[in-house]
Amino acid sequence: MLYRSISVAVIVLLSWLTYMSVQSSQSLSRQIQGVAGLYQQSSEQVDGIVETQVVITDQIKAIEAFIAKQDQSAKEKQQIQAKLSKEQQLTELYKTYAAVLRADALRGAKKFPEAAALLKGTKKAIWKAGDTYKEHQKSMRGLMQKVDALVNAWNAKDGSKTAFDIHETINKVLQDKGK
Repeated sequence: MLYRSISVAVIVLLSWLTYMSVQSSQSLSRQIQGVAGLYQQSSEQVDGIVETQVVITDQIKAIEAFIAKQDQSAKEKQQIQAKLSKEQQLTELYKTYAAVLRADALRGAKKFPEAAALLKGTKKAIWKAGDTYKEHQKSMRGLMQKVDALVNAWNAKDGSKTAFDIHETINKVLQDKGK
């Protein structure tokens, strides 16, 4: 009888342990499913964040490319403006050269007051050309006295003096800078 009582007790104990094991297994299964669900949700959120980050990175690259293009355009604009400025300065010197030649032609036509006024009007441009072309500054500034002397002579109706030295000096600068 004792043997039967122990057998029944062992069977009851094993049944109870099996029941508890099944309950624990089901509880663990539910917890694992919950954790798996959380993992899946966090994975989906991470995927969304990664996709957003990729879009943002692409936008940043596009902005950087745009900025680089703008910088290049600004540099090209500066280069073009510098070339244009040089061309304008050279054009002004050509105009001055032409004015000196016209003044000399007016002198030859014995229109001394007009020739003197035209030649006197070139002084500022000649001075400015000396500022612009530093290597020719000394020769350009040296023309100031010659211009004044010619203006005085032509105003006194002395047509024997020509503007050859003046237009020859300007022509040398033009030849040097017009290359």
